[in-house]
Amino acid sequence: MDKKRFEVVFSQLTKRRKEVLLKFLENKTDSEIAKYLQITQSTVRKHIEEICKIFGFENDFVDERRSKRRDLYALFAKFKPELLDVSIGDTKSLEELNCLNKSNTFNFKLDNLHIDLTTLFKTARLLQIDTSTVNQIKECIDKSYPVLNEINNRQEELLRLQTKEKQGNLNWIDKQKMNKIVPSLSDKDKQRLFAKHLGISENDVENFYRVAPVKKEVFIKICSILNLTWEQVVDLNFLKTLILLVPQVRSQYANKIVDLCGKLHILYCSKPIEMDDLYVDVNILNQPASYQWLDLSEIPPIYDQETHEFDRFRLGQVNQPRVDGFFAVETYDNLMVLGKPGSGKSTFLKRIALQCNEQQIQMDRVPIFINLKAFADFSKTIGTFDLFKYIIRDLDSCGIKEEIILCNLLEHGRVMLLLDGLDEVSKNNNDEVIKCIDRFYKQYFKNKYIISCRIAAHKYKFSNFRDIEIADFSKEQINIFARNWFTAIDKNIQNGIIKSQKFIEQLQLPENSQLLDIAVTPILLTLTCLAFQTKLEFPSNISTLYKRGIEALLIKWDEAKGVKRTNVYGKLSLENKIELLTYIAAKKFEISRYFFKKDEIKQDIVDYFSSLYDYNENNLATLLQDSRLVLESIEIQHGLLVERAQEIYSFSHLTFQEYFTARKVKTLINNSDSTIIKYIENFGDERWREVFSLVADMDWNFEQLQFLKKQIDEFMKNDESSELEDVILWVVNKSDLNKFETKYQPATIRAFYLSLALEMIFDASSVRNINLSLACDIDKNFEQDLQKGNTAINNLFTAKEFDLGIDLMLVEKIIFTSLGIPIKNVSLPNCRDCDSQLNQALIELENEVPNLLKSQEIEYSGEFLENLRNIAIKYRKIGYYWLFSDEKQENKLKQYYYAHKFLVKCLKNAEDNQNITVAMKRQIQQDLFLPWNKL
Repeated sequence: MDKKRFEVVFSQLTKRRKEVLLKFLENKTDSEIAKYLQITQSTVRKHIEEICKIFGFENDFVDERRSKRRDLYALFAKFKPELLDVSIGDTKSLEELNCLNKSNTFNFKLDNLHIDLTTLFKTARLLQIDTSTVNQIKECIDKSYPVLNEINNRQEELLRLQTKEKQGNLNWIDKQKMNKIVPSLSDKDKQRLFAKHLGISENDVENFYRVAPVKKEVFIKICSILNLTWEQVVDLNFLKTLILLVPQVRSQYANKIVDLCGKLHILYCSKPIEMDDLYVDVNILNQPASYQWLDLSEIPPIYDQETHEFDRFRLGQVNQPRVDGFFAVETYDNLMVLGKPGSGKSTFLKRIALQCNEQQIQMDRVPIFINLKAFADFSKTIGTFDLFKYIIRDLDSCGIKEEIILCNLLEHGRVMLLLDGLDEVSKNNNDEVIKCIDRFYKQYFKNKYIISCRIAAHKYKFSNFRDIEIADFSKEQINIFARNWFTAIDKNIQNGIIKSQKFIEQLQLPENSQLLDIAVTPILLTLTCLAFQTKLEFPSNISTLYKRGIEALLIKWDEAKGVKRTNVYGKLSLENKIELLTYIAAKKFEISRYFFKKDEIKQDIVDYFSSLYDYNENNLATLLQDSRLVLESIEIQHGLLVERAQEIYSFSHLTFQEYFTARKVKTLINNSDSTIIKYIENFGDERWREVFSLVADMDWNFEQLQFLKKQIDEFMKNDESSELEDVILWVVNKSDLNKFETKYQPATIRAFYLSLALEMIFDASSVRNINLSLACDIDKNFEQDLQKGNTAINNLFTAKEFDLGIDLMLVEKIIFTSLGIPIKNVSLPNCRDCDSQLNQALIELENEVPNLLKSQEIEYSGEFLENLRNIAIKYRKIGYYWLFSDEKQENKLKQYYYAHKFLVKCLKNAEDNQNITVAMKRQIQQDLFLPWNKL
């Protein structure tokens, strides 16, 4: 680009882009520009990318990620150096600097790099003092105004108090003051004084003092108060490393970082996805949740006894704010990134590497990404664990062959080392890898280190590392991930957005609360998106999705990373692992326990192993030791059990505890185990609703369905009271097909009348429509007829099911009247096939209403209701109040109803999956709702 073209392009920039550009040319960071212009950092990045394109700086290849910012900077050094605050005489040096940075040949001897010092200074964002000037600086600090002034003030105050003491006027407060006054100042005191005097942070002054990099403006401020010029004390080798070496190495190493980190390999996906297309900014917890000390009584309940609903998100809720992940990277020196399996730890580290590579964060460092398992395997092969040599080998593959280059970078703290997957290192190599990292850190402590590890595997505490935990996705992050996922997979942005909107809408429906519960980690959210992707709806058999999610955590995730676990738990088969988790989950769920102490879980593991292997009392110590290792392994390897607070555990998601409990129920049925009868008592209990829903979604065959039907009948046979059977006898007599004609199945009619009986028995204060779902579940024709018009009664009359329509209308009017709900009329609809005698009695009752209203309105309600009931009983044998001797009988009738609702759902699932024929289904249905003592 020539000067004339440059001026034209520059003049055509929008006002906002010029504002961003000018701040960029002042060497401001993206965050500083965003803060100054009150826009987001992503907006700043987009503006700079567009400006680069406008001036002709675009990458040669679509997937090339080398930043063009330095090219842009050099262009302005050539044509508009005044915007860089650099004199015309410096322009040549800047051009030389740019040529050096773009060169593929390294002149690694810093002393041989002859670039104008002023040019280096203008370009630098950070400066640090030369170690040879430390004593000189200490002398200048001691002679500086803030220090001398403070010493003088202290001495004057001490002299004043000593004078008062001689005069005998020293009070108790003055004596305390005098004892605290120290005439001299510590280094910390001096740093505090400087910070206050200059209006900067104490941390900046401390870094300056201990030969660590500080911002250029801070460096100059401190030098000015010490009456020094920056040239006198600056570390020239640091400056050359920062301005010359870092950009060169980063540029040469950039494609390696893109190759290692640019694509995400997704479980169950045939091809990788671009990081930029899918990544969602993560939040972190400043303190891992498991570090807090709580008692079980301090953990809030997750099941509401009044609403009968689970607060599924509360299971993993933490009482601390979430912090943006990149804020933590920029704020803290060294990080140990912890998280559950599949929580996004590796992806986060890869994203950090890419962002650093593109100079979005830590722009004065070179990112080096190392998979610790690969490092350990390589080191084991060659017989030595040496991180320095491993990095040299990595750099050599990119044409960076001189060791002194890495030495310069490390000695000046210009490397950001990202060490991924400490938990994936085999047990045999783990200690060696930790020692190696520790040695390397202690030798090159000035650099930035970020290590990732599963939270339960984190045992060794590296000094000066801050532990943070990847937080579960918020609902907003779930929405963003879904949008990114579907647009990345579909390759059509508009179609992807439409699909993601449908996904989010369905995921947020109350009936999908279990799916939302597990969709808070990337791995499980990915599986949820995959399940939705094909048909744009969630599978009807949702338990299959949970099964795949659990298998992904138990086996697939480690397999995909090539990780093998070798301990007592690792030797268990997949089936044994599932059985163990099923044992723990069901045992706790049955007693309404969702959080449990570590010792409880260990005992459960002991009990399971005792049933699995032949342990005796002599093996007890071994068994207890194994239980500890197993618990640790469950948490480390797949995170299905997690530590919520110190020694307090729960399943990672309530949905998984429910799924494993459902497996226990289904296993009992599969094995024709009569102890299943105790679970029938839980039918109708809202706490068990999702468990039985999952059981119904599992695979069923004819023999299992027969066994379940038999156990429901056995459950009712155990009751000695005749009250429950009286209700069923009434249902059977009322459903006698010899008394009326109908196109529906006998079981449908019996389900219809059982539902009406239940409406009369139980409190219907919140019911506006009578629940006929059981009959609908049995008979599709009945369900279709009920959906054709406005009301169920009109629909039944339209379908010419007059007997059913009349009985439904009578029960509805009785219930509405008992609740004080207004009814329009009492008489039957005008139809030729209606019961004329019944209708005449209802018309007469309706005619009495005005007279009753004139007299006693309160008595009217009760009298009218009883008259209406008597008419219904007389003419239709319906409207009875079924009275039970105790609440237990009422509950048992509810359990009977919901057990059949469950059985019908299982029958439908088996038929849909072609596990049974229509004839098999009808064979079981023909015996539904019959007196159990006659079966």
